[in-house]
Amino acid sequence: NADVLDLFSEYRPHPMQADAAENLEDASSFVEQKFTEPRMLELLRSHHVSMSTVAATVLTQSHGNFLYLRYTLDALLAGHINPGDRNAFPEGLVGVYYSYFDRIFPNDRTYSKFRPLLDVVIASREPMDALSIGAIVGMDPFDVEREMQLVRDFFPKREGRYQVFHKSVVDWLTGRAGHSIRFQVNLKRGHQLIAAECWREYQQGAIAMREYGVRHALYHFFHAERPNEEVSLMRDPAFIRRRIMLGRGIYYSHSYRTSEEELQGRVALDLSAMGHSLFTESGAGDEDERMQNFTYHIPSM
Repeated sequence: NADVLDLFSEYRPHPMQADAAENLEDASSFVEQKFTEPRMLELLRSHHVSMSTVAATVLTQSHGNFLYLRYTLDALLAGHINPGDRNAFPEGLVGVYYSYFDRIFPNDRTYSKFRPLLDVVIASREPMDALSIGAIVGMDPFDVEREMQLVRDFFPKREGRYQVFHKSVVDWLTGRAGHSIRFQVNLKRGHQLIAAECWREYQQGAIAMREYGVRHALYHFFHAERPNEEVSLMRDPAFIRRRIMLGRGIYYSHSYRTSEEELQGRVALDLSAMGHSLFTESGAGDEDERMQNFTYHIPSM
């Protein structure tokens, strides 16, 4: 959350490795505390296993990762892991994610039906609500909410919008972590679905587009490889004006354009024709999105 980062901006972060001695000591204390709770003690007694044996297994498999500890201990209490079987404990966070998805989606057919929701949620540039997701994938919002309940631990709904609980689950689902491709999302398909909905809105005019489309349509068109739609939006003064009024600047990383100066010239001409005076200011950007910010003045009427 940007507000939280700003609030603590005067403090320098202190990175801690999961396998650092201090972190492992904290993890051990956390597990010891959890294993003295009545429900956990009753579970261990019912399976005739010692607390020290199971605790040692959990700590070893966690590699000091507290997310692992949280999900694994919850799975133990829910009956998803047999505490007497050491091989039932997943290996690291990737193992946790795989075990969870394997339990929820026992075959490829069930996951293939569900996956478009994750394609969109992960490809989106900001959290979306069920209404927006449903419009993109062609589902009733009620059905979207019901389906997303299956993965609520990793994609919780906050303030009505579905958000990623932790970056590591996205890394796993997009193939940046782990080896199996069984549960990988189709990120390009997610961009294509979102791009199609943004273009459908735009067909009613730039003024009819939702704010999400104004902010991010160009990004999705680029990754969906729809350069013609990118050109159409960037040549539309009404779209440019809405985008600037939202404080978004102009997106430059387009494959069909030979230089940033070409776009700058086009945009400047369009906005000058609308009566704006422009000052350009180049800003640094990342590999996904390079922005050109425009400070503009609307003449008094």
